[in-house]
Amino acid sequence: MSIRPNAPLTAKSVEVEKVIKKRTRGSDEGLSATTAIEVSVESQDTKSVTRKKQRVDQTTVTTLATFATTSTASTSAKPKLASIFTPQEPSSFRWLSPFDHTCLRGVHLSPLQTFTASRTSSEPITVKVAALDLDGTLIRFAGFGTKGPVRFDWWRTSVPGKLKELHTEGYLIAIVSNQKYKGKSLQRFQDKVPLIARSLSGIPFYIFAATSDDKFRKPGTGMWDALVSMLEVEGATIDVKSSFFVGDAAGRSGDHSDGDKGFAKAVGLPFFTPEQYFLGIKPK
Repeated sequence: MSIRPNAPLTAKSVEVEKVIKKRTRGSDEGLSATTAIEVSVESQDTKSVTRKKQRVDQTTVTTLATFATTSTASTSAKPKLASIFTPQEPSSFRWLSPFDHTCLRGVHLSPLQTFTASRTSSEPITVKVAALDLDGTLIRFAGFGTKGPVRFDWWRTSVPGKLKELHTEGYLIAIVSNQKYKGKSLQRFQDKVPLIARSLSGIPFYIFAATSDDKFRKPGTGMWDALVSMLEVEGATIDVKSSFFVGDAAGRSGDHSDGDKGFAKAVGLPFFTPEQYFLGIKPK
């Protein structure tokens, strides 16, 4: 674009070019767009040119600059957005077929692997069992509600570490729990156990849950008998004298029953309350 003065041109002309540049850089590709407006001024001599102030149409400058910015934006590569949802590793827990329809049973990892890894095929397998109640012992009792997300809270923060110690010390961990649930409540319980297993990712265990008032419900010994039967199939027997049971139903003031204490007595296991075992509080 050239802007010429109204005065007629003389023999000597000088052209002055003024370049206005506007650069816009793309954020990802490092692209740039440049617009240039050339203003040519002709006058009689150089001095008059340098003293003369030429006015450039500001509207034209703005229009060209806007065009440059728009062109750059259209050619910039759009960044790829990473998903904010990271899939969780699937749990190694699985529910097995129940005993007599009323005793649920499940397994996390391979509880017997510790005992069978270094033995020969002819050697008998003898295991010591750490048997524990679930609600009020390992986790807090969450009630019978059927709404909201399925979740759980440890009874105390020391529980997972203590379970890891048991596994390291060579105990087979077995959870035995009365769960007289029906319908949605029972399904929520079954959905909760894999979450517990995921939190105990490297700690194998068996779980048994009595869902009716029958031989499996504590203080009855049905769940222990089910564990014995499962281990016998694998050629393993339990060292009862080296095993023990932890439960909160001890018949104390405020306890809902003495079912856990009665269960331990019926099986012949040493008995501890959660306070005694996890917190080290001595019985009064």
